[in-house]
Amino acid sequence: MRSGWGSPPGPDCREGGSAPVRHRESDSAGRSRPNRDEGRQIVGGPTVPRILECSSSSVGVAMCRTVAFLVASLVLVPFASASQPGQPLGPDDWVFDEPGLHGTRSAEIEVGYRDGMNPGQVYDNQGRLLTIRVVPLSYERCGGMRSFELRRTELVAWNGSGAAVVLGRIDDRCGAVPDTADRYGADAARSGVVFDPVSGTLSWVAETACDACPAGYDSHHWDSVRGFTTLLDVFDSFSSETQSVGFRRPWRPEGLRDADRFDTYWGNVTRPLDLSAARPLQCAYPGHWPQPGEYLSYPDAAPTPAPGKAVYYLTSVTYQGETRAGRTASAGRLVARDAHRLPECALRGGGYPAPSHDGTTAPAEAVLATGN
Repeated sequence: MRSGWGSPPGPDCREGGSAPVRHRESDSAGRSRPNRDEGRQIVGGPTVPRILECSSSSVGVAMCRTVAFLVASLVLVPFASASQPGQPLGPDDWVFDEPGLHGTRSAEIEVGYRDGMNPGQVYDNQGRLLTIRVVPLSYERCGGMRSFELRRTELVAWNGSGAAVVLGRIDDRCGAVPDTADRYGADAARSGVVFDPVSGTLSWVAETACDACPAGYDSHHWDSVRGFTTLLDVFDSFSSETQSVGFRRPWRPEGLRDADRFDTYWGNVTRPLDLSAARPLQCAYPGHWPQPGEYLSYPDAAPTPAPGKAVYYLTSVTYQGETRAGRTASAGRLVARDAHRLPECALRGGGYPAPSHDGTTAPAEAVLATGN
């Protein structure tokens, strides 16, 4: 599908714009299939898990349409993996140096730039100035006689002191055929970048092309990087590489002024989700008052789901005795999830984990609070 462009597609796929439920699944061979950071997001709804396709209104509110999927059909969602030489460079070819960031791509858009439509630099919710820049990488023969100048596209942030930090990068490479090259282009100064503060998403127009290919490809897309500090939502993500779950602390977690603690649960995906059957994964963390933008992660102790099944992750936030766990759809209306349905999540002894003798936080077992 092709469309004109002037603003990026919807910032994220989430239920009611708050506290999505992330999932991990198994394929038919019983191998763990994470809901990859780069992939689509399954949200537990009132009837069946749904993949939400979102777009943005003029005021930045996510407007979603739902596509229903049975749990058994989740095995049909393919793994996201890096492209091969001769294929267009895409979001899975990005390498990120900041945890929690991941790339996505929208449908192809019409060729052409609109100068001055969007600024070349934007601020994120941490006050950092973000942009996309292209720098020289190397000269390569690429298996033949012709020499190619390969370039690197970088995602860069400037902090308050003016120091530039590279958050991620994607490199041109030699193609599958000698004397060809796969290229990735993003001219932020010309096409601009857009930051959605609600979902923590940076978007820009990217061009992928095969240089000197007899029958090459050349296309433009809205590419995005998600995982920046959000305004309200807690976005849990599962990493298959580190077998961990993590998120970046929002500016106002679930609309609360601050956060005293977070509690993360996992459970089996059912129709509808039974939050009372959720099990604690990590409780009363991080053990200090987390700052906005701080990345919090922890080992994933949830079992690998059986083939054709899936497990979900849900994080609640508590501040001054009030606990929130996002919103859900009920009878066509958005309502707050009943956080009281979640089992009490506590560390043995309660409260924050005690510091160890070396000054670090001692690990503690997350258990259902039973009064023992």
